Amino acid sequence: MERKFFGRTNLMGFILKVAGVVVIVWGFIYGVAILVEYAAEFGDISVIDALTTLFKPTLIGLLIIGFGEVIDLLQELADKGKPKDVENANTSEAPGVQGIQNVQKVYAEMEIKNYYKNKNMEVGAIHGTNKSDIFSVEVDGKTEYIELSGFKPRVLTDAEVEKLN
Repeated sequence: MERKFFGRTNLMGFILKVAGVVVIVWGFIYGVAILVEYAAEFGDISVIDALTTLFKPTLIGLLIIGFGEVIDLLQELADKGKPKDVENANTSEAPGVQGIQNVQKVYAEMEIKNYYKNKNMEVGAIHGTNKSDIFSVEVDGKTEYIELSGFKPRVLTDAEVEKLN
């Protein structure tokens, strides 16, 4: 399976990876500015001071990017472990796990219905997709895909739906 570095598996993982790149770029620019000012004021600087000033933000940024990758990998594992059809799912799991999945499903359904209720639209059926935070919703005779990973639901564009499949 081919993975893209900034492919968006999970919103939080994507945000962490972008934040890591920002930390690296900002740290490098800040480090160069400090080194130039420090060298002009105090003369020669040691190689260790220069490397520490330049590469400390780089290491911190790489750690942040790594955390984003871990979140994306965990999301992929969670998506692979889910059955394709929730209604035909195997019930051999522990009762607590099934209860948690039902609570999440009820919460997602409630959030979607409230979203469309505020827009005065009638919701027909709600189906899950291969992504845990994206749902297929039949609204007023047409099918829309809605994402629930943000602070409020967001309807996906046609281009985003193509990438989803």
